[in-house]
Amino acid sequence: YRNFADMRVARTTRPTAAAGLAGLVLSSAALHTFPVPRLLERAAPHVARWRPEQVVTPLDLRRLSHDPAVERAYREDPLNTVSGLKARLAHEILLASRRVQARPEAFTLPLYLMHGTADRIAPPAGSEWLAAHAPSPDVTLRLYDGLFHELMKEPERDAIIADVADWIRAHVTEAGASPAAATQPGTG
Repeated sequence: YRNFADMRVARTTRPTAAAGLAGLVLSSAALHTFPVPRLLERAAPHVARWRPEQVVTPLDLRRLSHDPAVERAYREDPLNTVSGLKARLAHEILLASRRVQARPEAFTLPLYLMHGTADRIAPPAGSEWLAAHAPSPDVTLRLYDGLFHELMKEPERDAIIADVADWIRAHVTEAGASPAAATQPGTG
């Protein structure tokens, strides 16, 4: 579910990954996992390989957003897994979060980290950890009190999107491009 974004974040730990970027915006990234018993952690690569479709962690869809329509839409989308996190995906998320934690020094770009404090899918502790350990001199951590995992789908989404847009405009301007050019169709 979040693995593609998390893996992209983990890939920013490569020296050439940040070339050409003015900053990095992360929303509810799974940079920290909930505690995993040692036995399960050791078994994870094997289960991921031999039983990749095995559900290993339940997913409480009511915790995606305070908007019930978001849960409904998620359930109705045939591309979503509603039964829970499958072994392969859970293992990839664990590996990606470990890669980020192993190389926080790679995060030298300006960072905008946002997380809902009531997120029970990806703990906000991961965003807090990266904010504290990234060497970037420009780190913004926005914790949205009481909000769940899908910040852009919460009832407060307009204010959240405005916060992100303001940050992006400021950083695009600082990087030398005009904010108007950054918002023109076909320029991204």
